[in-house]
Amino acid sequence: MQMSFEFSDEIENFIFKTWTAHNTAAFAGVCIFSAILAILTEFLSFVKVYMLKKANVNPLVFGLVEGDAQNHPELVRPLLIPPSMTDFRNRKIRFHIAQSFLHIIHLVSGYFLMLAIMTYNGWVAIAIVVGAAIGYFIFGAVRDTLAFKTDASFGNSGEFSSQEAIQSSPATPPNEETHSPEQNYRI
Repeated sequence: MQMSFEFSDEIENFIFKTWTAHNTAAFAGVCIFSAILAILTEFLSFVKVYMLKKANVNPLVFGLVEGDAQNHPELVRPLLIPPSMTDFRNRKIRFHIAQSFLHIIHLVSGYFLMLAIMTYNGWVAIAIVVGAAIGYFIFGAVRDTLAFKTDASFGNSGEFSSQEAIQSSPATPPNEETHSPEQNYRI
């Protein structure tokens, strides 16, 4: 078994023993499959974060976000009663089951990518890296935005308000200095 990358257009036992590529067209199919699998893996990362965000909606605003509250006037919306906690728990269970299946698919696709890299074929490795880069370019920015966005951190206008985030954060001891999240990232 080779332990260094080589650039050839033939591959034996790609992911399964029966999957071999002995001509250029079959090898191109292997590279395209690898790139698409890398893009799919990045997409699954995005979907997992999106579903986690949807599953963790505050029960008090659940009716405003998911229910038919959009049909009511804006002044009445805060007075609407959210759905029952049983409905909310059932919703969280359904989301958790869906997230579990997505996690399995994400895990399997990651293992297939690992197996593809371990063929030590340079072209397959380049296809995976390019596919992962394309997938991250398409889905990464949105995924990271969703991961760090909290309902309390966004005002009615949809713009980030660090003061609102500080006020809505868990109780801070009175002697501790309060600072905005931007101060953590100053260079």
